Amino acid sequence: MKNKRRYSLLLIILIMSLTGCSLEKERPLVRVPEESDQETEFSMAYVQKGDLVYGIEEELQLDNYKEKSYGFEVKRMDATMLEDIEFDQLFVNVGDTVKAGDVLIRLRSQSLEDSIKQYEEQKERAEIDIKHLRNRSAINPDEDNSGAINRCEETIKVANGYLAELEEKKASLSIYAEEDGKVINVSDRAISGVLSSTDNLITIASGDDTYFLETKESTTLKEGDVVQAYSYIVSYDAKVEKVEKSSAGSKIYFKIINSGEEMTIERGLKVTVAEEVKKDVLHVPAKCIKENDGHYYAFVLDEHGARVAREVETDGILGEDIIIREGLSEGDEILAK
Repeated sequence: MKNKRRYSLLLIILIMSLTGCSLEKERPLVRVPEESDQETEFSMAYVQKGDLVYGIEEELQLDNYKEKSYGFEVKRMDATMLEDIEFDQLFVNVGDTVKAGDVLIRLRSQSLEDSIKQYEEQKERAEIDIKHLRNRSAINPDEDNSGAINRCEETIKVANGYLAELEEKKASLSIYAEEDGKVINVSDRAISGVLSSTDNLITIASGDDTYFLETKESTTLKEGDVVQAYSYIVSYDAKVEKVEKSSAGSKIYFKIINSGEEMTIERGLKVTVAEEVKKDVLHVPAKCIKENDGHYYAFVLDEHGARVAREVETDGILGEDIIIREGLSEGDEILAK
Protein backbone atom coordinates (compact mmCIF):
# COMPACT_ATOMS: atom_id res chain seq x y z
CA MET A 1 0.00 0.00 0.00
CA LYS A 2 2.85 2.39 0.93
CA ASN A 3 4.61 1.59 -2.33
CA LYS A 4 1.45 2.47 -4.26
CA ARG A 5 1.16 5.90 -2.55
CA ARG A 6 4.86 6.60 -3.15
CA TYR A 7 4.41 5.71 -6.83
CA SER A 8 1.41 8.08 -7.15
CA LEU A 9 3.35 11.00 -5.61
CA LEU A 10 6.33 10.41 -7.91
CA LEU A 11 3.98 10.31 -10.89
CA ILE A 12 2.40 13.71 -9.94
CA ILE A 13 5.84 15.34 -9.54
CA LEU A 14 6.95 13.94 -12.93
CA ILE A 15 3.83 15.32 -14.67
CA MET A 16 4.32 18.79 -13.08
CA SER A 17 7.96 18.92 -14.19
CA LEU A 18 7.06 17.97 -17.75
CA THR A 19 4.29 20.61 -17.99
CA GLY A 20 6.35 23.43 -16.44
CA CYS A 21 4.35 23.58 -13.20
CA SER A 22 5.88 24.01 -9.79
CA LEU A 23 4.73 23.81 -6.23
CA GLU A 24 5.60 27.51 -5.68
CA LYS A 25 2.58 29.84 -5.93
CA GLU A 26 3.10 32.45 -8.72
CA ARG A 27 1.91 36.08 -8.41
CA PRO A 28 -1.27 36.39 -10.48
CA LEU A 29 -1.06 38.58 -13.59
CA VAL A 30 -3.80 39.77 -15.88
CA ARG A 31 -3.20 38.05 -19.18
CA VAL A 32 -4.73 39.26 -22.43
CA PRO A 33 -5.56 36.56 -25.03
CA GLU A 34 -3.64 37.30 -28.22
CA GLU A 35 -6.61 36.54 -30.43
CA SER A 36 -8.55 39.46 -28.85
CA ASP A 37 -5.89 41.88 -30.18
CA GLN A 38 -6.17 40.81 -33.78
CA GLU A 39 -7.27 43.60 -36.13
CA THR A 40 -7.67 46.03 -33.17
CA GLU A 41 -6.59 49.66 -33.34
CA PHE A 42 -5.51 51.08 -30.00
CA SER A 43 -5.51 54.68 -28.81
CA MET A 44 -1.97 55.47 -27.68
CA ALA A 45 -0.32 58.00 -25.37
CA TYR A 46 3.29 59.08 -24.82
CA VAL A 47 5.25 59.23 -21.60
CA GLN A 48 6.20 62.86 -21.03
CA LYS A 49 8.78 64.55 -18.85
CA GLY A 50 8.55 68.05 -17.42
CA ASP A 51 6.95 70.18 -14.74
CA LEU A 52 3.46 69.30 -13.54
CA VAL A 53 1.33 72.16 -12.22
CA TYR A 54 -1.97 71.38 -10.55
CA GLY A 55 -4.44 74.02 -9.42
CA ILE A 56 -6.07 73.36 -6.05
CA GLU A 57 -9.73 74.34 -6.32
CA GLU A 58 -12.35 75.30 -3.75
CA GLU A 59 -16.05 75.84 -4.39
CA LEU A 60 -17.60 79.25 -3.75
CA GLN A 61 -20.55 79.61 -1.41
CA LEU A 62 -23.01 82.51 -1.36
CA ASP A 63 -22.56 84.53 1.82
CA ASN A 64 -25.89 86.16 2.71
CA TYR A 65 -27.89 85.73 -0.47
CA LYS A 66 -31.14 83.79 -0.25
CA GLU A 67 -34.30 83.20 -2.22
CA LYS A 68 -37.77 82.85 -0.75
CA SER A 69 -40.78 81.56 -2.63
CA TYR A 70 -44.30 82.63 -1.76
CA GLY A 71 -47.47 80.66 -2.33
CA PHE A 72 -51.10 80.75 -1.31
CA GLU A 73 -51.81 79.61 2.26
CA VAL A 74 -55.23 79.75 3.90
CA LYS A 75 -55.23 81.01 7.49
CA ARG A 76 -58.27 80.94 9.77
CA MET A 77 -60.74 80.77 6.93
CA ASP A 78 -64.28 79.39 7.30
CA ALA A 79 -65.21 76.47 5.11
CA THR A 80 -67.84 78.59 3.32
CA MET A 81 -65.18 81.18 2.47
CA LEU A 82 -62.79 78.56 1.13
CA GLU A 83 -65.36 77.55 -1.44
CA ASP A 84 -65.31 80.88 -3.26
CA ILE A 85 -61.72 82.15 -2.89
CA GLU A 86 -60.41 83.46 -6.19
CA PHE A 87 -57.41 85.36 -7.56
CA ASP A 88 -57.86 89.12 -7.28
CA GLN A 89 -54.69 91.07 -8.22
CA LEU A 90 -50.97 90.67 -8.90
CA PHE A 91 -48.96 93.68 -7.67
CA VAL A 92 -45.37 92.91 -8.81
CA ASN A 93 -43.39 91.88 -11.88
CA VAL A 94 -39.96 90.31 -12.35
CA GLY A 95 -37.26 92.88 -11.55
CA ASP A 96 -39.37 94.91 -9.10
CA THR A 97 -37.82 95.91 -5.78
CA VAL A 98 -40.03 95.24 -2.76
CA LYS A 99 -39.98 96.14 0.91
CA ALA A 100 -40.96 93.89 3.80
CA GLY A 101 -44.74 94.12 4.21
CA ASP A 102 -45.51 94.98 0.59
CA VAL A 103 -48.48 93.13 -0.90
CA LEU A 104 -47.40 90.78 -3.66
CA ILE A 105 -50.70 89.08 -4.51
CA ARG A 106 -54.24 89.67 -3.26
CA LEU A 107 -56.97 87.04 -3.26
CA ARG A 108 -60.64 87.57 -2.53
CA SER A 109 -63.68 85.77 -1.18
CA GLN A 110 -67.14 87.01 -2.17
CA SER A 111 -68.76 85.53 0.92
CA LEU A 112 -66.18 87.31 3.08
CA GLU A 113 -66.82 90.60 1.25
CA ASP A 114 -70.57 90.16 1.75
CA SER A 115 -70.12 89.58 5.52
CA ILE A 116 -67.90 92.66 5.84
CA LYS A 117 -70.45 94.74 3.93
CA GLN A 118 -73.30 93.45 6.16
CA TYR A 119 -71.58 94.50 9.41
CA GLU A 120 -70.45 97.83 7.94
CA GLU A 121 -74.07 98.61 7.02
CA GLN A 122 -75.26 97.65 10.52
CA LYS A 123 -72.64 99.93 12.04
CA GLU A 124 -73.53 102.77 9.65
CA ARG A 125 -77.28 102.49 10.44
CA ALA A 126 -76.60 102.47 14.18
CA GLU A 127 -74.39 105.56 13.87
CA ILE A 128 -77.15 107.35 11.89
CA ASP A 129 -79.71 106.34 14.51
CA ILE A 130 -77.54 107.67 17.33
CA LYS A 131 -77.11 110.99 15.54
CA HIS A 132 -80.87 111.20 14.96
CA LEU A 133 -81.71 110.36 18.60
CA ARG A 134 -79.28 112.91 19.96
CA ASN A 135 -80.72 115.59 17.67
CA ARG A 136 -84.23 114.79 19.00
CA SER A 137 -82.99 115.01 22.59
CA ALA A 138 -81.41 118.37 21.82
CA ILE A 139 -84.74 119.65 20.47
CA ASN A 140 -86.82 118.16 23.29
CA PRO A 141 -84.79 117.77 26.51
CA ASP A 142 -87.73 115.99 28.17
CA GLU A 143 -87.51 113.10 25.62
CA ASP A 144 -85.37 110.28 27.08
CA ASN A 145 -83.53 108.48 24.27
CA SER A 146 -80.67 107.07 26.39
CA GLY A 147 -81.87 103.45 26.17
CA ALA A 148 -82.13 103.54 22.38
CA ILE A 149 -78.74 105.21 22.13
CA ASN A 150 -77.19 102.51 24.34
CA ARG A 151 -78.66 99.78 22.14
CA CYS A 152 -77.21 101.43 19.04
CA GLU A 153 -73.83 101.74 20.69
CA GLU A 154 -73.94 98.03 21.59
CA THR A 155 -74.75 97.24 17.96
CA ILE A 156 -71.72 99.28 16.86
CA LYS A 157 -69.52 97.50 19.40
CA VAL A 158 -70.61 94.06 18.20
CA ALA A 159 -70.21 95.08 14.54
CA ASN A 160 -66.69 96.39 15.22
CA GLY A 161 -65.76 93.06 16.84
CA TYR A 162 -66.94 91.07 13.84
CA LEU A 163 -65.36 93.50 11.40
CA ALA A 164 -61.96 93.21 13.15
CA GLU A 165 -62.14 89.42 12.84
CA LEU A 166 -63.24 89.56 9.21
CA GLU A 167 -60.57 92.11 8.29
CA GLU A 168 -57.95 89.81 9.80
CA LYS A 169 -59.25 86.99 7.62
CA LYS A 170 -59.24 89.30 4.63
CA ALA A 171 -55.63 90.25 5.34
CA SER A 172 -54.73 86.56 5.36
CA LEU A 173 -55.85 86.43 1.72
CA SER A 174 -53.00 88.75 0.74
CA ILE A 175 -49.45 87.48 0.25
CA TYR A 176 -46.87 89.86 1.75
CA ALA A 177 -43.11 90.15 1.26
CA GLU A 178 -41.32 89.15 4.45
CA GLU A 179 -38.01 90.86 3.60
CA ASP A 180 -36.62 93.57 1.35
CA GLY A 181 -35.51 92.14 -1.97
CA LYS A 182 -35.98 91.84 -5.71
CA VAL A 183 -38.58 89.76 -7.56
CA ILE A 184 -36.73 87.18 -9.64
CA ASN A 185 -39.62 84.95 -10.67
CA VAL A 186 -43.39 85.21 -11.13
CA SER A 187 -45.06 81.95 -12.07
CA ASP A 188 -47.30 81.57 -15.10
CA ARG A 189 -50.17 80.78 -12.73
CA ALA A 190 -49.75 84.09 -10.94
CA ILE A 191 -49.56 85.99 -14.25
CA SER A 192 -52.66 84.19 -15.53
CA GLY A 193 -54.53 84.68 -12.25
CA VAL A 194 -54.95 80.96 -11.69
CA LEU A 195 -55.26 80.04 -8.02
CA SER A 196 -53.34 77.08 -6.62
CA SER A 197 -52.59 76.30 -2.99
CA THR A 198 -49.58 74.12 -3.82
CA ASP A 199 -47.52 76.22 -6.25
CA ASN A 200 -44.81 78.78 -5.58
CA LEU A 201 -46.25 81.90 -7.17
CA ILE A 202 -43.50 84.46 -6.60
CA THR A 203 -39.79 84.18 -5.73
CA ILE A 204 -37.88 87.06 -4.14
CA ALA A 205 -34.09 87.29 -3.76
CA SER A 206 -32.61 89.12 -0.80
CA GLY A 207 -29.09 89.82 0.37
CA ASP A 208 -26.27 90.40 -2.11
CA ASP A 209 -23.92 88.52 -4.43
CA THR A 210 -20.96 88.19 -2.07
CA TYR A 211 -19.30 84.78 -2.30
CA PHE A 212 -16.87 83.13 0.06
CA LEU A 213 -14.77 80.00 0.41
CA GLU A 214 -12.91 78.40 3.28
CA THR A 215 -9.64 76.60 2.62
CA LYS A 216 -6.91 74.92 4.62
CA GLU A 217 -4.47 75.32 1.74
CA SER A 218 -1.73 77.90 1.93
CA THR A 219 -2.80 80.63 -0.50
CA THR A 220 -1.27 83.87 -1.73
CA LEU A 221 -4.63 85.47 -2.59
CA LYS A 222 -5.04 88.93 -1.09
CA GLU A 223 -7.55 91.77 -1.09
CA GLY A 224 -7.86 93.39 -4.52
CA ASP A 225 -6.72 90.35 -6.53
CA VAL A 226 -8.86 89.43 -9.53
CA VAL A 227 -9.22 85.72 -10.28
CA GLN A 228 -11.36 83.49 -12.45
CA ALA A 229 -14.51 82.05 -10.92
CA TYR A 230 -15.56 79.21 -13.18
CA SER A 231 -17.78 76.20 -13.68
CA TYR A 232 -18.15 73.75 -16.53
CA ILE A 233 -20.17 76.21 -18.58
CA VAL A 234 -19.38 79.79 -17.45
CA SER A 235 -16.47 81.91 -16.27
CA TYR A 236 -16.41 85.29 -14.50
CA ASP A 237 -13.82 87.69 -13.17
CA ALA A 238 -14.06 87.78 -9.39
CA LYS A 239 -12.43 90.33 -7.11
CA VAL A 240 -11.10 89.38 -3.68
CA GLU A 241 -12.96 91.62 -1.22
CA LYS A 242 -11.52 90.37 2.07
CA VAL A 243 -9.20 87.65 3.41
CA GLU A 244 -9.58 86.35 6.95
CA LYS A 245 -6.72 84.11 8.10
CA SER A 246 -6.63 81.87 11.16
CA SER A 247 -4.81 78.79 12.43
CA ALA A 248 -7.44 76.67 10.63
CA GLY A 249 -6.81 78.26 7.22
CA SER A 250 -8.33 81.16 5.29
CA LYS A 251 -11.81 82.49 4.62
CA ILE A 252 -11.85 84.54 1.43
CA TYR A 253 -14.69 86.77 0.19
CA PHE A 254 -15.29 87.50 -3.51
CA LYS A 255 -17.50 89.72 -5.65
CA ILE A 256 -18.28 88.92 -9.26
CA ILE A 257 -17.19 91.80 -11.50
CA ASN A 258 -20.28 92.64 -13.51
CA SER A 259 -20.72 95.64 -15.79
CA GLY A 260 -24.52 95.37 -15.61
CA GLU A 261 -26.87 96.38 -12.80
CA GLU A 262 -28.21 92.90 -12.09
CA MET A 263 -26.60 90.68 -9.49
CA THR A 264 -24.72 87.70 -10.92
CA ILE A 265 -25.86 84.66 -8.99
CA GLU A 266 -24.30 81.42 -10.20
CA ARG A 267 -24.04 78.30 -8.07
CA GLY A 268 -21.25 75.76 -8.42
CA LEU A 269 -18.50 78.28 -9.19
CA LYS A 270 -14.93 77.37 -8.23
CA VAL A 271 -11.74 79.33 -7.69
CA THR A 272 -8.11 78.15 -7.81
CA VAL A 273 -6.70 79.06 -4.40
CA ALA A 274 -3.23 77.50 -4.69
CA GLU A 275 -1.00 75.51 -7.04
CA GLU A 276 0.98 72.33 -6.46
CA VAL A 277 4.10 71.94 -8.64
CA LYS A 278 6.21 68.83 -9.35
CA LYS A 279 9.49 69.63 -11.12
CA ASP A 280 10.93 67.59 -14.01
CA VAL A 281 8.96 64.36 -13.55
CA LEU A 282 7.84 61.56 -15.85
CA HIS A 283 4.08 61.54 -16.12
CA VAL A 284 1.21 60.01 -18.06
CA PRO A 285 -2.56 60.45 -17.86
CA ALA A 286 -3.79 58.55 -14.79
CA LYS A 287 -6.29 56.64 -16.95
CA CYS A 288 -3.35 54.89 -18.69
CA ILE A 289 -2.25 53.08 -15.54
CA LYS A 290 -4.12 50.10 -14.13
CA GLU A 291 -3.86 48.72 -10.61
CA ASN A 292 -4.05 45.07 -9.65
CA ASP A 293 -3.44 43.74 -6.14
CA GLY A 294 -1.35 46.75 -5.14
CA HIS A 295 0.77 46.67 -8.31
CA TYR A 296 0.55 49.21 -11.16
CA TYR A 297 0.77 48.41 -14.86
CA ALA A 298 1.01 50.21 -18.18
CA PHE A 299 0.10 48.37 -21.37
CA VAL A 300 2.43 48.48 -24.35
CA LEU A 301 2.31 46.71 -27.71
CA ASP A 302 4.85 44.04 -28.59
CA GLU A 303 6.29 43.46 -32.06
CA HIS A 304 3.17 41.49 -33.02
CA GLY A 305 0.79 44.27 -31.98
CA ALA A 306 -0.43 42.38 -28.91
CA ARG A 307 -0.94 44.06 -25.53
CA VAL A 308 1.70 43.42 -22.90
CA ALA A 309 1.42 44.54 -19.27
CA ARG A 310 4.54 46.30 -17.95
CA GLU A 311 4.79 46.84 -14.22
CA VAL A 312 5.68 50.40 -13.15
CA GLU A 313 6.36 52.21 -9.92
CA THR A 314 4.42 55.41 -9.33
CA ASP A 315 5.00 58.50 -7.24
CA GLY A 316 1.50 59.80 -6.68
CA ILE A 317 -1.27 61.45 -8.67
CA LEU A 318 -1.40 65.16 -9.45
CA GLY A 319 -4.67 66.27 -10.99
CA GLU A 320 -5.36 64.03 -13.98
CA ASP A 321 -1.76 62.76 -14.28
CA ILE A 322 0.14 60.05 -12.49
CA ILE A 323 3.87 60.40 -11.83
CA ILE A 324 6.10 57.49 -12.94
CA ARG A 325 9.16 56.66 -10.84
CA GLU A 326 10.37 53.52 -12.66
CA GLY A 327 9.30 51.20 -15.47
CA LEU A 328 8.86 53.72 -18.30
CA SER A 329 11.02 56.26 -20.10
CA GLU A 330 10.31 59.58 -21.75
CA GLY A 331 8.78 59.04 -25.18
CA ASP A 332 7.56 55.49 -24.50
CA GLU A 333 4.27 54.74 -26.22
CA ILE A 334 1.56 53.14 -24.07
CA LEU A 335 -2.11 52.38 -24.43
CA ALA A 336 -4.22 55.39 -23.57
CA LYS A 337 -6.87 53.28 -21.82
